[in-house]
Amino acid sequence: MTDEGHPAGPAAPSARSNCLRTVGITCLVSLVVGVAIVAWIAIMISKNPTFRQVYSGAYLAAECQKNLQHPDPHNTQDVSGALERYARRNGKYPASLKELYPNFLENRRTLHCPADSRPVGVVSYEYTPPAMNAPPTTVVIRCGRHAIIRGQPPLVLLLYKDGRVCTQKPAGAPHGP
Repeated sequence: MTDEGHPAGPAAPSARSNCLRTVGITCLVSLVVGVAIVAWIAIMISKNPTFRQVYSGAYLAAECQKNLQHPDPHNTQDVSGALERYARRNGKYPASLKELYPNFLENRRTLHCPADSRPVGVVSYEYTPPAMNAPPTTVVIRCGRHAIIRGQPPLVLLLYKDGRVCTQKPAGAPHGP
């Protein structure tokens, strides 16, 4: 016996350390099970053809948007920037998007929507040349090739004179916030 009246030797594990160990193991098992469930759900969703079509359509719409206006303001390979450079140099907008290549766009592919199944040399975008004094909210380019969900109206991308790219709600889409 020691001076304090406790038996000598290893101390008996406390109830607190057993509780912490149990909680730790339970949390670890829960984490592993949770990760397994999330992975299983992701695999099941990715095998769903509707999900794959939505993902593919959204990806192509994002690539099309980069063609129209690249998020990097220093990128010189977008249609919006090429239109502005053309207008500054010539005092008017081009009559056709084909006039942008090769002097204002290095890559002809930029004039082709990634969702367009026609040959790459074809200009995909519906272009309406704006007047130099047209308001910034004038729609310059329209691309309606993005069928995100089969059987639904396509997503329409609009390029405005001020360089913004916005989506237009399909006709018959519910209005709301």
